[in-house]
Amino acid sequence: MKTLNKSLKTLFLLFILPLQVLLAQPPDAEEKLEKVQAAKVAYITSKLDLNTAQAQAFWPVFNEFENARRKIRFQLKGLHREGKRGQANEEQIKANIRKRLALRQEELDLEKQYAEKFMKILSAAQVADLYESEKEFTKLLLNRWKGGGQGGGRRKGGRPDFPED
Repeated sequence: MKTLNKSLKTLFLLFILPLQVLLAQPPDAEEKLEKVQAAKVAYITSKLDLNTAQAQAFWPVFNEFENARRKIRFQLKGLHREGKRGQANEEQIKANIRKRLALRQEELDLEKQYAEKFMKILSAAQVADLYESEKEFTKLLLNRWKGGGQGGGRRKGGRPDFPED
């Protein structure tokens, strides 16, 4: 039992306290977010091999897409938090499921809409690479935050310049 207590205390110290320190410093977190966004822009620009004209036309449209998608995902997270409260009855749970599916459909519709907009600026191959690059960047970012180092990109372009921890 003492070993379990020590393990729990150790886990608390290793995970919870650093998280509290990060949360207690919002300007630093905001700065890191900006650095991650800049790294994402550089990574995607490199992967898609955008020329100057394409980049100038593409990034405003992509930023619109990201903002709209972020709003939908924020709503999905809110539904997920509501579902965890455990106080919902059967009808509330059903309504929550319907809302979640509607939001996922809204996200899919948004992706379809913006795929068409992207293909007016980029080639179809570049649009396909965009989706792959977003996944790769997310994996690299998660590896970086988990302490996995550089990760492994398979396409041209190097590791993004991630903010230091």
